[in-house]
Amino acid sequence: MKRKAELQTAQKSTQVRNGYVLRVIACMIVLCLHIAIFKFSGHPLMWGLIVLHTLIYPHLAYFFSESKQQELDNILVDSFAYGACIALWGFNPLITLAFICGAWMTNLAADGAIFFFKGIVANVTGALLTGLITDFYFRPSLELTPTLIASAGLFGYTMSLGMLLHRINLKLNQTKQRLLEQKESLIDISSLAHAVNTHLELDLIMGRVMQALRRIQPFEQVYITLFEDNMERLVLVKSYGDALTAQEVKQSEGFTFFLPEDENSIFVRPLVKDEPLFIPRVPPPDATTSKVDKRLYDFRAPISIAYFPLHVDNKVIGGFGFVNYVQPLDLDIAAIESIAEYLVQVGTAVRNAQLFEQARQAKEQALNAQRAAEVSEAAKSRFLANMSHEIRTPMTAILGYSESLRESNLSREERNQFIDIIVRSGRHLLTIINDILDLSKIEAEKIEIEHMQISLPNLIEDLRSHIGMRAHEKGLTLDITPKLPLPAHFESDPTRLKQILFNLGANATKFTHKGSIHFGVSYEKDTNLLRFTVTDTGIGLGPGELKKIFEPFVQADSSTTRQYGGTGLGLYISRQLAHMLGGELTVDSSQGEGSRFSVTINAGDLSQTSWINSLEEFEKARQRLELNGAAWSAPRLRGKVLLAEDNLDNQTLFHRFLVEAGLSVTLASNGKQAVETASASRFDLILLDIQMPEMGGDEAILHLREFSQTPPVIALTANVMRHQLDEYRQLGFIDFIAKPIDRLHFYQKLRLYLPTVPEDLTGRILVAEDNDVNRLLFKRQIERIGPALTVVTVENGQEALEAALAESFDLILMDIQMPVMDGLEALRALRAQGYAQPVYIISGNTEPADIATYMESGAQGYLGKPLDRNQLDQLLQELLGHCATAAPQA
Repeated sequence: MKRKAELQTAQKSTQVRNGYVLRVIACMIVLCLHIAIFKFSGHPLMWGLIVLHTLIYPHLAYFFSESKQQELDNILVDSFAYGACIALWGFNPLITLAFICGAWMTNLAADGAIFFFKGIVANVTGALLTGLITDFYFRPSLELTPTLIASAGLFGYTMSLGMLLHRINLKLNQTKQRLLEQKESLIDISSLAHAVNTHLELDLIMGRVMQALRRIQPFEQVYITLFEDNMERLVLVKSYGDALTAQEVKQSEGFTFFLPEDENSIFVRPLVKDEPLFIPRVPPPDATTSKVDKRLYDFRAPISIAYFPLHVDNKVIGGFGFVNYVQPLDLDIAAIESIAEYLVQVGTAVRNAQLFEQARQAKEQALNAQRAAEVSEAAKSRFLANMSHEIRTPMTAILGYSESLRESNLSREERNQFIDIIVRSGRHLLTIINDILDLSKIEAEKIEIEHMQISLPNLIEDLRSHIGMRAHEKGLTLDITPKLPLPAHFESDPTRLKQILFNLGANATKFTHKGSIHFGVSYEKDTNLLRFTVTDTGIGLGPGELKKIFEPFVQADSSTTRQYGGTGLGLYISRQLAHMLGGELTVDSSQGEGSRFSVTINAGDLSQTSWINSLEEFEKARQRLELNGAAWSAPRLRGKVLLAEDNLDNQTLFHRFLVEAGLSVTLASNGKQAVETASASRFDLILLDIQMPEMGGDEAILHLREFSQTPPVIALTANVMRHQLDEYRQLGFIDFIAKPIDRLHFYQKLRLYLPTVPEDLTGRILVAEDNDVNRLLFKRQIERIGPALTVVTVENGQEALEAALAESFDLILMDIQMPVMDGLEALRALRAQGYAQPVYIISGNTEPADIATYMESGAQGYLGKPLDRNQLDQLLQELLGHCATAAPQA
């Protein structure tokens, strides 16, 4: 039965298979909308039809459909059903526009304009019939302004996709038109060749020529030469006969004479003079023999040579040579004239054959171009389908949860959860855009690779920190094993190498539900390659999936895409980057047993580096990194913190971290003490260990919630399985910090719930940004980091230049693309007038070449878009933190 099902799936067209996935997703969205709008109220018959449409119909349509035409019929049924749903939902503007755009885009992409109008008819018919049943009511469930904005955005998105498909079709039509023109040219060439001879292939022509000429003289070998490059080169293009072996013929073909250097050659001089040459006995080479003739004589010494010019329209196009190596030629004047007369037709035939070969190659190239265009169209269609799904998913979450934030009855936990989802979806959307940009840069060969020193222990710790948290959250064990000896430093591009390794680590975490993830690193001396391996115990890959896993837009199968998401670009980009770093990316895997990805990179010049030869040395390097990390300055925060931790070592460590941040800390050794202390004093934040004697954190939180005002409570725990984290949130914990503690992560969590010390940052900042939304956002972010900071905003580079020269600023943040005067032009003008204050560029263009341009123009640094608040905070602390100290006391 399984084999039969696989066979049926293989027989279905691509349109049916692709349509099934999209139809199931669309029907699930429709079902969710029904439930959200009607809340299971209404006539049972209506719900029966809803269940039939959303849960049964997609599978029936897939089961009974095989051809493209049947899928087109299914799409028309979809259009009718969407029209019915629009009427059933009361013609709500946002929903109506969303479903009309989606349906019309699908209809237009499926089969062109005629089918597009059929889809419209189906939409209208479904809406009218359902409207007659429901009495055409109107449901204004959303405010008008956000409805119109959302509708306009969705409409613009769908129409842009339609225009992209139109451009693809237009390009295909242009390719087809070029093919028609080439076909007409081929017909003209064929007609001309037929008028001269019945054969257009040089081998067939020469077969007839050799038969006729051997009746005149027993020729052993024939050479054909043709001029190329405006008679600057003479090329021996073909050789026929029995005197040479196949290997010797292959070596002789392509031999080239250059003019005027080889004018004295016996193969060039007759053509220049336009007269035949006959040498009954070829003498051995001497001082008067040309160098090229000496080479030919050394290749195979001839006895006799007869050489004739070939003409087309009274113009010499090449030569026809008879060479005997065994029996001398015996030609009289009459025989030479007879051969010359016969060869008059051969010149035209040879040229025709040459034209025919060129036409054949042109046709083959045209067919290859057509096939490439069709493959490109298919790839772009897959790209659109993937991107449509991947972009719509986070956009749905962003729009939906953003609108939900308007509701006044949300609890604080729900509101924070919605904000987390919006931020996470936005970052996912940014990841998709970055993948697309990387793909386009790779295909355009625009990625530049840097070569700089990289600390291997530092890189390994970055991997441990980046992947370890994700693995810990899923209950996976992560271990990193170095195979010694290893270089302490090597040369490569750290950004691109981390991109590869982080992608492999993220994939291993995503596709592994239980077990472990193992990172390995080794050095291969013979090839000077560093090898990184990522091994997991996840779902693995089958043989068929292994063949295509490194292709763009490919995942294991459609079910993998639905379950795990992703664009399918990560491994393709990683392999291309590995090639650019002088290595390779490979995989070994078995279905259900996990995968092992291996990436190699060129280690560069290691002549000056030190080597790590033992695990003790490696551990010391790790400890040095931790000490360096400890030297990192803590943020300056304000507030009272209650810390409940029974382990004395951990208590001391957390206390030191909190005090370094400027916080007032009260300690408790168990949950009971924490509850008693919190009831007697007011705190801004409480940190509770989960497992403590007398009373654990999970019990203490229940008592704390009984207080009239409870500050935010964060769980300190090593148990970070997803179901455990959900239990903590249900108990009342607002967040958690995983053990062992990562110091940077610890401070990032504190900054979410405690205010920074505003007195630390003072100064004046000029923000130059033409986009109104970004300008307001940047100003708000800066003022939240430093309330005492003065922020002045301008809309273009000219205003920035004038403001900077007229007023005093401690920092300028400059956008690049602005009207009137762009950011770089304004920056250069400031530096030209001696302006010395720090200027940082804000731009989404962060390639090495772009950054080099910023620095050459006079910038101190740059911040990438979208603006990362932590990076902005760190920059302001570094540049303006001294202002508070320098400011006079009141």
